[in-house]
Amino acid sequence: LVAENASDVVMETDPDNVIRWVSPSVERVLGWRPDEIVGRDLVDLVHPDDVEPTVAARERPTTGASTATELRLRTSDGGYRWIAGYSHDVHDASGALEARVVVLNAVPDVLRHERRLADLDRTRLRAVLDSELDPRVVLDCVRDEQGHVVDLVHVEANRAACDWHGVPR
Repeated sequence: LVAENASDVVMETDPDNVIRWVSPSVERVLGWRPDEIVGRDLVDLVHPDDVEPTVAARERPTTGASTATELRLRTSDGGYRWIAGYSHDVHDASGALEARVVVLNAVPDVLRHERRLADLDRTRLRAVLDSELDPRVVLDCVRDEQGHVVDLVHVEANRAACDWHGVPR
């Protein structure tokens, strides 16, 4: 009764990640009726850009703690909505994975707009970089527990930099 009346979407999947049950709130959050979701793999609804990290997250072994992620899920009208997802593996007495309980809640519109602005900034950065003929890269710092820089990671590179290094973007 609690799950059926929750404002968040609650679902149970089998060990192969096929949805066994989903709460009626899925209709309010994503526009799908529960019977349209049951029997499907949730990844079928994940935005193409979020599939790889979603699959990687659910394949990581858990130590009993919930796994959290943010992803975009397709709505019944064909659009996408940012969702915060939490999953918890359920094991039987022998320790074998029996099910996964997933809770999904919509990310507030403020965060969605912040992400849209960040995507716009990245698009603008790429346009500026690609217009330059000299090799240019954007680096990000990797820090240790004390905050010291221990490595640099390429975040973005223009075509000239990729050609210079002989690597794809």
